[in-house]
Amino acid sequence: MGRRYFTLALLTEGASDQWFLGPLIDRQITELAQETSVGFDYS
Repeated sequence: MGRRYFTLALLTEGASDQWFLGPLIDRQITELAQETSVGFDYS
């Protein structure tokens, strides 16, 4: 199987959303990376 790409877009309504949602999404992606057997890169 070739590489598969996952694209994530974060849309915010204001500056406060960005400061809250950015770290939350980072934590969720990190947890997903640890749980998967094939792994993936995230930056």
